[in-house]
Amino acid sequence: MCKKDKKSIGANIVHQFFVFSKKGDVVRITGEDAHHIIRVLRLKTGEEIFVVVGRGERFKGEIWKFKDNEVLVKLKEKVKIRFEPNLPLSIAQSLPKGRKFEEVIKTCTELGVIEFFPIISERTIVKVRKEKIDRWRRIAKEEAMLSKRDIIPEVHEVSSFEDFIIENSDRFKNKLLFWELEREKFLKDMKVEGSVIALIGNEGGWSQKEVEMAKEHGFVTIGLGNRILRAEVAPVVISSLIFFKSGDLG
Repeated sequence: MCKKDKKSIGANIVHQFFVFSKKGDVVRITGEDAHHIIRVLRLKTGEEIFVVVGRGERFKGEIWKFKDNEVLVKLKEKVKIRFEPNLPLSIAQSLPKGRKFEEVIKTCTELGVIEFFPIISERTIVKVRKEKIDRWRRIAKEEAMLSKRDIIPEVHEVSSFEDFIIENSDRFKNKLLFWELEREKFLKDMKVEGSVIALIGNEGGWSQKEVEMAKEHGFVTIGLGNRILRAEVAPVVISSLIFFKSGDLG
């Protein structure tokens, strides 16, 4: 987006928050977001923020009053410019070790990914508790606010590789499985249009059985060159390349 476009939508507005619905021209911001406005950012009445209602209806708003740990915001002007990429990109990854998937969610949310599928594959060694999924969803929301996304990317429940393939393959026009042993097909040679699902391995990669199952359900194996990327780096590189090819980046 050019500088002129940014000025026209309020480039001086730094902060953005999401609400589920609005009634009239006033919305309520509650919970952790209200606490963040009041205690962390220390915003005052009269200051402007962006408010995104539902899935993508963005307004310029003005903080009107503080009431019982809630923030009341008056909606002033609807912002009609879309902030989302034209190409809908989803990421499915076999869960890497440690907090690497958090880093994937952070950076790929900034880039424009619309949803994340955490996958348990044959070579996954981590265990996932409900609290971790909740944390991933908070991270997606926080990064969506910071990067002024129109939507909060969805972080799905953890599923097995087989369940993911069977339940989701028909949703996407372009089904790409990134595989370190692929030496003939690369992103640079592909024309990418329509919805994309990028299926990415963890530190251990994919088993031959998983690759064959994905192919049977319409996935195309794609290579990334001779070098091996870290599990938390590969999704960022892949997302950047896809958005560059679609004209949504660069």
